[in-house]
Amino acid sequence: MKNFLSLLKREFRLFFQNKVLLVLFLGAPILYGVLVGGVYKKGKVTDLPIIVVDEDKSPLSRQLIDMFNENDVIYVAKVLNDPFRAKDEALKTESTVVVQIPRNFSADVNYNRSTE
Repeated sequence: MKNFLSLLKREFRLFFQNKVLLVLFLGAPILYGVLVGGVYKKGKVTDLPIIVVDEDKSPLSRQLIDMFNENDVIYVAKVLNDPFRAKDEALKTESTVVVQIPRNFSADVNYNRSTE
């Protein structure tokens, strides 16, 4: 038993003399707590930018774009007329999604045809 207590005392002394080990043992849990708390502070994701390619240019497509802007999770970063510059604009604005509204979108919706 005396041998065990002397070994325990020696290990604690070596532990408290090693500054790196002491900082890791005491500082790491605090740092991880702050890091995880900062990531999940809001509790949900908000304000994700999207790019909208509006090939229809109709009142219905403008209404759809307005509905995208009214959402708290996403917002329209840019509205484009053709899909050719969509990739460059998505990289520039760090957009997560490119939504394409095809030609004749409003006509397809009015005639109950399937839209892409």
